Amino acid sequence: MNRSLAARAAIAALLLLVLGAPGPGHVGSCSDSTDAAADPEVFCRERKGWICARLRLAGGDADGDPPGACAGAPAYEQSQFDDCRARIPTDCSGARFAADCTVTERQTAACVEALSLQANVCIPEEMIAECRFCTR
Repeated sequence: MNRSLAARAAIAALLLLVLGAPGPGHVGSCSDSTDAAADPEVFCRERKGWICARLRLAGGDADGDPPGACAGAPAYEQSQFDDCRARIPTDCSGARFAADCTVTERQTAACVEALSLQANVCIPEEMIAECRFCTR
């Protein structure tokens, strides 16, 4: 009886290992989707949303409430922020990456994350390394 129970336990453990392990070529990978080609329209919408927020944080209101985070940045009123956000769907409709440029979801996620960091608000987007795709 003990032998039968031990054999069943061994078979169950073997099945768990075989069925629960990653498939060939997937070892060490959490997800294949991050290396997939990025959707330029999705990236455009996320990027522009943060661009609007960065302008608002950098400049603040003309009356200083809230104060701008970046010295010398022009004031950016709530109405300007609202207009910026409202233009995103139109601005990003049909967005494309350059024909000779392959951008992955991992790259766009890194750019969006860098844009969202408060520590980067005063850094121009073109100076943020994570957002420079296919530059020569």
